[in-house]
Amino acid sequence: MGRPLPKAPLIAGALALVAVAALVGVQLAAMRSRADVTMCAASLRSLYIAVRSGELLDSPKWEAAGHGRAFIANYKLWPTKQQIDFAPFCPVKAEGTDIDYRGPGLPFPRLKTGDPIFADRVGNHGPGKGGSVCLKDGTVISCGEDHALWSRAAVTTAD
Repeated sequence: MGRPLPKAPLIAGALALVAVAALVGVQLAAMRSRADVTMCAASLRSLYIAVRSGELLDSPKWEAAGHGRAFIANYKLWPTKQQIDFAPFCPVKAEGTDIDYRGPGLPFPRLKTGDPIFADRVGNHGPGKGGSVCLKDGTVISCGEDHALWSRAAVTTAD
């Protein structure tokens, strides 16, 4: 028989393999997290598109749908020209059992173009993480809890 292989290179190789596998696992988890945040922003954008398929936002007809999450739940009362399917669930939260977004807290005519009309509920992206915010002009921004838009969303959207 041949000579036995030295143990040190085998151990070093095994450790290197474990380290590479751990690094790949961490990278895959980070990619998944970024993808979920992107999908969350897309969900809010879908809500915006559904709203924009109807009356102008300054129309008083929007008042019948209510405010906050009730507004989202009452989408059949929206004065839209066509019903557009959307899922009001935050992929970052990953539970999908209830409406995960805050709806407009004020009537649309009282909101400025740069004001949030939809936003993640506090905690959707994790404690202290903030979330996605959709502005009246359709812009969707993911921001932390220390961001000015997140603070503004606390005023212009409701749970």
